[in-house]
Amino acid sequence: MRKIFAFTIIFAMLVGLVPVFAVADVLAVRSTHGVRIGLSEPANVSAYNIGGNNFFMLRDVAYILQNTWYRFDVDWDAERSAILITQDFQPPGENIAIPPVPAVVYEQATATQSTAIVYVNGTRVNLRAYTIADRNFFMMRDLGDALNFGVEWDEEAQMVQIIITGGPTPVPSQEDEPEQQEEPEPEDEIETEIEPETEPEPETEPEQEPVTANLTGDFTSITAQEWVDGVRAGFNIGNQLDARTGTGQTVRQMETAWVRTTVSPQFMAAVNDAGFNGIRIPVTWQKAIDANFTIRPEWMARVREVVNYAVALDMHIMLNTHHDDEIFRLHDQHMEDSRRAVVRIWEQIAEEFADYSELLVFQGFNEPRTRGSAAEWRGGTQEERINLNELNQLFVDTVRATGGNNAYRVLIVPTYAASATAAAVGDFAVPTDTVPDRLIVSMHHYSPWTFALQTDHGYVREWSRDNDRDTGAIMSYINRAYRTFVQNGIPVVFSEAGTINRNNLAARVDWAEFYFGESRERGIPVFWWDNDQSGEFRVGGGGGGETFGIFDRATGNKTHPEIIAAIMRATAP
Repeated sequence: MRKIFAFTIIFAMLVGLVPVFAVADVLAVRSTHGVRIGLSEPANVSAYNIGGNNFFMLRDVAYILQNTWYRFDVDWDAERSAILITQDFQPPGENIAIPPVPAVVYEQATATQSTAIVYVNGTRVNLRAYTIADRNFFMMRDLGDALNFGVEWDEEAQMVQIIITGGPTPVPSQEDEPEQQEEPEPEDEIETEIEPETEPEPETEPEQEPVTANLTGDFTSITAQEWVDGVRAGFNIGNQLDARTGTGQTVRQMETAWVRTTVSPQFMAAVNDAGFNGIRIPVTWQKAIDANFTIRPEWMARVREVVNYAVALDMHIMLNTHHDDEIFRLHDQHMEDSRRAVVRIWEQIAEEFADYSELLVFQGFNEPRTRGSAAEWRGGTQEERINLNELNQLFVDTVRATGGNNAYRVLIVPTYAASATAAAVGDFAVPTDTVPDRLIVSMHHYSPWTFALQTDHGYVREWSRDNDRDTGAIMSYINRAYRTFVQNGIPVVFSEAGTINRNNLAARVDWAEFYFGESRERGIPVFWWDNDQSGEFRVGGGGGGETFGIFDRATGNKTHPEIIAAIMRATAP
């Protein structure tokens, strides 16, 4: 029997036994906002508005999700005094029957802010919670982030909208495996028929045989997983070729707008000598195009020159389009122009680098999003996510159409804003491709935000692997990427990550070793974001206070060798 059938009894235990550490009492006002999945009728739930946010009973959320991919079991761990939430990601079933819990009907109530110990799929997570009438209430968006479903606000209907996709492909269990290996006799017959003939054998892997006939230069057709497996640790040459500038500037002006010097082969070699065998070269193209999206030849030549520095070192290279949000827009009214821009820009890039080896991969977009929008960093709107899926597909189709090496080259596509939020991941569609196993999903992950990237007041300097809150903020995103994609055969790369220098070297070293190590354990390579700003952070400082640099770009010297050493310890073969 599934534990969730006994939820009523368990929930009584939860509210009675979960340790709640009181911080402050606030007024909770009964919420009139409904909750629904898709276009279904609103669910009858207990909800309170506290400080402008709606908080819901965990039991009600389990009831709402009971016939979806994201249903979950809840149990009580007396030893750890913790709520255990477990998802099985199995197809929706009709045998789940969670009885509704009587609603809490107080029009107003006293809510005590609390910290409930909660584990989701074995990882401790930090959820905002209040206790009202001996019951714990959680924010729906926090639960969505932890449980991997999307949450949006329907302004017109005044409704909390839960976004459910078809769900991840479930990983076969031990019980499932024998079913996939049944009927051995027909397989033996096929082998008997083709055994005398050696030429038809490539039909079992159609992508491999045509390679030698169509490829140019020193190119070996490898899978996305093989490319990912080859990256020990990655490094971003940030704020360089990707600097946002006006049009009409010289190549040098565009390259040094945000930094002190140009990229040199000596600097590239210093990064590689330090142990980074992956290099990401962010490039903004819209500053160097005309009205027809034709790229200036001298800008393309300089990009090629920098790529060649990495080629000479046999590095794994990622080349992208970076701050090009003004030409790759995601709302319906802009899509016609966006399609033209994607095709023209990527035709030119793909053709320019068509003869390069398999170590060069193309990343279609950086953090595709609508700048300044309300949902910019929350996964965007459904309209934007659907349109991004279309542009990701168009990127793949455009590169493949250029032929030659590009017909087999590994390609990288991002989620909305390269985000690992439930909304961004839930609506993401892996593009279809003409050759199998050549696509990687990219995400960016600066976490915990207040420690890693926050540039205004409210940031923190401390982080420790011994603090569950600190590690849980990282692991929730790593586990989501792993469960959703990696476990289902789709490689992932964290193409940006890092921490700001707040004169807290020991904490940053601890963070780097933990982050890179945990990601590597799950087969996800990480690329450190370096923007050539190594000084101590200050609010309103240079680069918006973003001081991620660990190298001196002019000299190639290490400015934070301890962080580099931590990364190398975490990623050692």
